[in-house]
Amino acid sequence: REEELIDVLARYMQAASAVAHKGLRHRPRDDERFEKVVHSLLLARYGDRVTRRAEAIGLSGHQLRFPFAITTAAGRPAYIQTVAADTDVIHWKAVYEAGGKFKDVRAARPDAPLIAILEGSRDADRASRFFADTAAVVVYEGGLLDLDFALAA
Repeated sequence: REEELIDVLARYMQAASAVAHKGLRHRPRDDERFEKVVHSLLLARYGDRVTRRAEAIGLSGHQLRFPFAITTAAGRPAYIQTVAADTDVIHWKAVYEAGGKFKDVRAARPDAPLIAILEGSRDADRASRFFADTAAVVVYEGGLLDLDFALAA
């Protein structure tokens, strides 16, 4: 009887482990999750002025894709890059990639509004300094998302 119980418990633990493992594999990546949050907030505030998967050509000649753009009052696109965090740590690879895109666009179009939206984390302030010379930065900690200060520039 004890051997049966041990066998049943072992199979139960294997099944629970398999379900947990599959669940982790199917949950959205942090960047996808954060993009969805930002997208809903941008739509709520800026409506049809929001464009998904906006593209710009940088000085390098490469076509660069940004998750969003918002049409400014002047009729030009403000390009927006999101940077997610995982367990309170910013995704530094995404910070460096965004910085490269911003620098490439800034060199080709000095007047293009560029905005980085960083997910709140313990190192978001350090990451925001990385964009100091290229983009306006918002550290999103929850609540509403107001980018009017960057869109007016």
